[in-house]
Amino acid sequence: MTARFDKEDISLLRSIGVGKKVLVIDDDKYARSISKKILKEFGYEIQVIVDGIKGLKMMIEFHPDVVLLDLMMPKINGIEVLQKKRDSGVR
Repeated sequence: MTARFDKEDISLLRSIGVGKKVLVIDDDKYARSISKKILKEFGYEIQVIVDGIKGLKMMIEFHPDVVLLDLMMPKINGIEVLQKKRDSGVR
């Protein structure tokens, strides 16, 4: 059975992220592009970063509600980003 959405449902879905911030940290250009496109459709404010070092800085400046973090990246991987974030004590 296929679900059908009316205009009101679609409007609600498009506004789900309004006022919420998402930081995408990914070295893959395609993954960044798709994430950005989808999240914008739902109204999120988005910052897209290409590596973990810049991502750590952006976490402090942007104060995201959610971080989408690639685990396998050059320079420092996603696990190292999380460890450095935790060790810094910054929320």
